[in-house]
Amino acid sequence: MRTRGFNISRRALLRDTVVGGVMLTWPSCGTRQPVDTAGWHTALGTEYVLARRRWAPRTAAELLDAVRRAAKARRRIRMTGSGHSFSDVALSDDWLLAPTGLARLLPIDSGSLRPEVDASRLVRVAAGLRVRALNDMLDARGLALENMGGFDGQTFVGAASTGTHGSGIAFGPLASLLVSIQVVGPDGELMQVEPENGVTDAAKFVGRLPEEPSISMTLSCDTELFNALAVGLGCLGVIYAVTLRAVPKFWLVEKRTLTTWERLIADNGMLSRLVRGEPIHAPGEDEPDHVEIYYTPYNSSDGTHVALVTQRWRKSAKPAHAGERDRGSPVFLPEEALTVVADEFGILQPVFAHLTTAAIRDLHINGLQHMAQDYYADVSYRIFNIGLLNLIRTYGVELAFDLACTKEAVEQTFASARDLAAAGWHHSAPLSLPYGQNIHAANNSNIRVVHWAVHAAFSRVNCTIHGTYRRPTPRKLSSSSRYSNI
Repeated sequence: MRTRGFNISRRALLRDTVVGGVMLTWPSCGTRQPVDTAGWHTALGTEYVLARRRWAPRTAAELLDAVRRAAKARRRIRMTGSGHSFSDVALSDDWLLAPTGLARLLPIDSGSLRPEVDASRLVRVAAGLRVRALNDMLDARGLALENMGGFDGQTFVGAASTGTHGSGIAFGPLASLLVSIQVVGPDGELMQVEPENGVTDAAKFVGRLPEEPSISMTLSCDTELFNALAVGLGCLGVIYAVTLRAVPKFWLVEKRTLTTWERLIADNGMLSRLVRGEPIHAPGEDEPDHVEIYYTPYNSSDGTHVALVTQRWRKSAKPAHAGERDRGSPVFLPEEALTVVADEFGILQPVFAHLTTAAIRDLHINGLQHMAQDYYADVSYRIFNIGLLNLIRTYGVELAFDLACTKEAVEQTFASARDLAAAGWHHSAPLSLPYGQNIHAANNSNIRVVHWAVHAAFSRVNCTIHGTYRRPTPRKLSSSSRYSNI
């Protein structure tokens, strides 16, 4: 896109902002001969590809057959997900797999588990099952995901493989819920990968899929390989299924309070205490399990930046008025719906293109004011989901920084916002800062990321700061990096 001196493509944005990333490409064999006239596109139409051949395997046998055929024909083969990744990492004009036929729960081989493992908390998820459907299935069993991101439309496997995270310093990303991964290698062989001392007893492992006993597989108990697969962007094989550890169903009580960034970072401010590892409330008050901060990068006339602190407390019993009240002020939901409709019909871009920085700031503040609420309660997965705003088209990329660098990172977004505003680009929405734990249980450092997003409808740059974890160093698994689950 081109705007007032800027000529920014999606790939250029990624190239210039992502640091420490690695991209591996494998050349396709022969000339391109697209025969799929329907093509495949991301959920919001931001990426499109004509594949030479498309597969939608319904069983493990069909998936293994597709990969074996690709290897024999020396074709590149990749697995898509639900299409909610903003990037083109899953695109291939050669052979393309879709997980739609693998959208179900699978049986657990309880006979192969270690005796201390509670099988009632383990859930085996096929590659195509979406988070939304998984939440409903878990809820029916009295279970829940320990944590999740702000959207439930992705496949669980794709979301975990791409590092999707939620908030809460004591809770990791989706990948931290995994205990076992079943992945198809480059020659169509199935491998079950777990960390050392994982849930499976090697002496009891039968090497057969419970749902398809004719399919054999090997067991690898390798922590480094498991970590690489868990957030491997599909580069180490096509994931057939994963086993996750669920928790008992729980509810969340949410409180959203309006403040300023400057109050948060004062010496005794909430964020300063959080960074120092101190309680953020007075003695006798319950500490929140989840903390998120929204803020506008544009300062008010007094030099401060309006912010909104979200605190959530986990409850094992249903709290008062759970699911009975609307979230936010009475006009919050109508404003959300209006924004989504305006985005769908292309109205937002011409409107926002003519707004001043002060007007954009006032819109941010107005939105934060309508989100403020002293009490809201519902079942966990409904509160984790941010709702209708998920439907607005955006691009995004995440950059990591440590918890101790939060103040400096946010102040850098202030400077970036000023520079972009001078060139005619504005942040279309407030920025958000959730806090999450590193994926490694043994590593207690909290890694943070900056998430830059170009809002397609607004034609403006949007920045969100998220909490996530640092990926482990990937370990090679032959040539299976030709395959992807994204």
